[in-house]
Amino acid sequence: MSTDVPLASTLRAMALGRIGLGAASLVAPTWLAQTFRIRSSPELRYMTRIYGARAIALGVGYLTAPPAERPRWQRLGLMVDGSDTASGLVHLIRRDLPRSAALSISALTGSYAALGASRLVSNLRSPAQAAARSRSSVRSRSLPAIAAARSNSAPASAIRPSFSSRSPRTLGSRW
Repeated sequence: MSTDVPLASTLRAMALGRIGLGAASLVAPTWLAQTFRIRSSPELRYMTRIYGARAIALGVGYLTAPPAERPRWQRLGLMVDGSDTASGLVHLIRRDLPRSAALSISALTGSYAALGASRLVSNLRSPAQAAARSRSSVRSRSLPAIAAARSNSAPASAIRPSFSSRSPRTLGSRW
């Protein structure tokens, strides 16, 4: 539980970062291209603005979602970040982008993907751990009640016949 609070604040900071980078992409795509040392073109400015709208949508979606809906937004962000990172690595291998640009963009999206994957693992572990704790506490509360019920009841043989008298061999056609 202690790692959950810093991770939640990190995810909030990531959402704010998405909004900031998305706004820069929409408002100043040429400046952003220069920052990453990529030659600007009308096609790149268009694609950068598309990226910006997507980044803002993911950030605002996460921040405005009720807590029960945030895991869905986290998974959407992880999917997008994983795809962006894989794409950046492909361009790095092909060497069709400046190396510094491909590295910096892949590092940015890769760090978002790593944090998102960390949260996903945390979310997947938490329900299983909570369910295990719940089952063990229910079991420990119910054992005294079961023991008390058994001690207050009549012997089992007086209530129902033994298993051997109910077996298929002895029941014949009634089985």
